[in-house]
Amino acid sequence: QIYSLYFFFLMIRRPPRSTLFPYTTLFRSDLVGNITIESMSFSCEEDNLAPSVSNFNPAIGASGVPIDTSIYLEIEDRDAPGSASGSGVDLNELDVLINGSYALLGGVQQSGYLTVVQANNRDGYNVTIYPLNDFSLGQQVNVEIRAADKYYDTHIMTPFNYSFECIAVTDVDPPVV
Repeated sequence: QIYSLYFFFLMIRRPPRSTLFPYTTLFRSDLVGNITIESMSFSCEEDNLAPSVSNFNPAIGASGVPIDTSIYLEIEDRDAPGSASGSGVDLNELDVLINGSYALLGGVQQSGYLTVVQANNRDGYNVTIYPLNDFSLGQQVNVEIRAADKYYDTHIMTPFNYSFECIAVTDVDPPVV
């Protein structure tokens, strides 16, 4: 008859970066007391940074933007540019405000906007916001992004603000032949 005995390691909090955890699994203990032991280990990596935003359209400080523009941005959670580690952006903590009004609150579309939020391969999201009403001619549009990651010791991003300016005048003169 074969008996099995297993030891499990329960990790409550993530340890510091590159901490090595050895643990042992005991199995195939027979009636005579012969035990086969297999030793294993694993390491954990820490998420050190809050999410960051990039790839804005319209660009930061752009002018002459059409009044019917949409707003696009990418948000990611990486420990360093090109890094594979990060716990990911918490969609429930993702807010985007346009001129002080929520377009996205806790990852949920708000009245007056259509939004598309797609997961990207950088532990974050690509966000496109379509205002239902056009901006005004010459209007400065202020965008604020707030976010946090999913790490157990949450990293809250410093709110990121940027603006762009809509076209000031449109051509109201008919073409002359």
